[in-house]
Amino acid sequence: MGLIYRRCSRVIVYLGADLILSSNDSFPPRHRLHELEGGSTYLQLPNGHPLQHTRFNLRELLKRSYFSRVWVIQELILSPRAIIRVGGLDFYADPLLPTDLAAAVPGWQWNSTAAPWVQYTAQRAFPATDIFEVIRLTSTSRASDPRDKVFGVLGLIQDETQRRALQPNYSLSTQHVFIGLLAHCIINQKAIHVFLYAAGLSAPAASPSWVVDWTSYESWQRISAIPESNVLERAADFIVENIPTDGHGLYYLPPKSPPQVPRSESDSEGYTSNWFAKASQRWPWDLNSVVDVDTGQLSLYMTRLCAISSQPILLGKLGTLSIFEVRGSSTSLYLAAREPLEAICRPECDHLFILNSGDSGLICLVLRELDLPRAYKIVAPCQHLFIQSGIGQWFAGQKLLPLKIDSLYAQVELVRSRLDGNRHRHLRALCSFFPGAENGWDVFPAFRGILNEQNGLSPGFDVSYLSCINERFRPRIVDGFLELKLGSLYFGLFYRPYHYTNGNWEQWEDIKWGYYSSADIDIPNMKGSGVYFENPWEWRRKNDWASMSSEPPKWGSIVSGLHLRAPIETVREIVTFWLTPVARIQHALKGSFDELEALLRQGPKDEHHFLGCPCIFDFGFDGSTYQVHIM
Repeated sequence: MGLIYRRCSRVIVYLGADLILSSNDSFPPRHRLHELEGGSTYLQLPNGHPLQHTRFNLRELLKRSYFSRVWVIQELILSPRAIIRVGGLDFYADPLLPTDLAAAVPGWQWNSTAAPWVQYTAQRAFPATDIFEVIRLTSTSRASDPRDKVFGVLGLIQDETQRRALQPNYSLSTQHVFIGLLAHCIINQKAIHVFLYAAGLSAPAASPSWVVDWTSYESWQRISAIPESNVLERAADFIVENIPTDGHGLYYLPPKSPPQVPRSESDSEGYTSNWFAKASQRWPWDLNSVVDVDTGQLSLYMTRLCAISSQPILLGKLGTLSIFEVRGSSTSLYLAAREPLEAICRPECDHLFILNSGDSGLICLVLRELDLPRAYKIVAPCQHLFIQSGIGQWFAGQKLLPLKIDSLYAQVELVRSRLDGNRHRHLRALCSFFPGAENGWDVFPAFRGILNEQNGLSPGFDVSYLSCINERFRPRIVDGFLELKLGSLYFGLFYRPYHYTNGNWEQWEDIKWGYYSSADIDIPNMKGSGVYFENPWEWRRKNDWASMSSEPPKWGSIVSGLHLRAPIETVREIVTFWLTPVARIQHALKGSFDELEALLRQGPKDEHHFLGCPCIFDFGFDGSTYQVHIM
């Protein structure tokens, strides 16, 4: 059919007897179509004509039922010229129509008309690179047979190979036509943006959730809408302006990880690798992607981010999108979606998955777990995902920061270097809680207690912690306090008589004394940055306890040793903080303490390059990539 229109000289459009006046002229006056809107031409209509007292312009013309039919689209676009009789005048449209109209009517918007596709009249081609884009541009057109929404525009595809691959076949059901079409777009054309129009829970009966709802006019309207611009920035601005941030960063997942840079002690997060890109290269989303011909199940690789742990809260509207918050204990997720997530999500049953196509961007899907292994249905697509967490502070002038998820391999190597490293560099003030510790391995057993308590096992932290301290320091826990007894020799060079430096005699204070007596204790994590804790240490002064920071003992009073104590809960908090990177590895590994220790002692394997090690614990943040099956 398309070949017929391409070879004709013109198309004559008949819009109905109510719009055409009989004329004795063999050649009625002829005008360019844009003049109907520009005001340079007015219809001369007889008395009593229904349109006599109306301002009949191009916008009204395009509301005629003729332009709503899907089969007329290729008639006007593929032919070299179209003639339209209106009243007693002939109006013609040729390839200059958009240019002429833009000059005559500044601000004219084709997309606000009933038939935006008319702007391509006589262009002989459609400005679309794939079949889904053709359907998007023509989606508001009507057809008595839904299959014609596809078959009626196949002739508009510019690529001849695609035209041959997609042939009308009325022996197929409507469901099979749309499943096949969208499978072609996703698998063959890599058009992952198609997921943004997935029907989800509104899918027609027996139809997969990843397919467009072809029965809904609202669904077609959504497809036809022009994608909004700068949504990422505008959504971030909305969140920042409406939600208290407390100075915490607002993060997003970039499709391509930031360039890999050398680690440094100034890198407070230590998250510098390009794990997301590596995982996508190892398991491309379309690796072995396939649609089951019997069930319509779509199989592809995605990265699981986390579970939706609480009911989403609607914060407000941003154009056609709604902004939702999912709250955790110390982290919030913000989702930009069209669907009413506050009504349709099921906490703990629904999960956030990411499809990463690299340069084409990310697609975030809320998936509901089904009974079959790794089988899900789409609840809703999300156009953007943001994370607000206390893992870092904003940089000056930046509202939005990329969330950098390191590989498990890189994190294991980093932690190993800290565990093996010199105590003065990597333990520092932590030595006050682990007297005698030479390296991080001397502290490591305390993590068993932390992990056991999380899992309701024993021994807990108190027992595991005490096992890390040499008996010569007489460690014990009494009434909620850790008690230690340190001999004067432990402080080593405290107050050597005098030390000559730069021409001056100065007293030389050993740094270990400062660990116990300073006002604040700077506890480093394994990544090099530190957090200040108020000094919890007290010393035994005859029959009472005195603060080490505000009332430190004099040297003469501790010749026989120093009896110290600190709240065990504070000790637990400090040790837990220092071991946070270890906890991240254990969380990503999902193994036992013994398996964790074996990995840290033996080193990572190549496979760990492709496993994520998230820096956020809320929501059970994951980072594993595997093939999912979407029903």
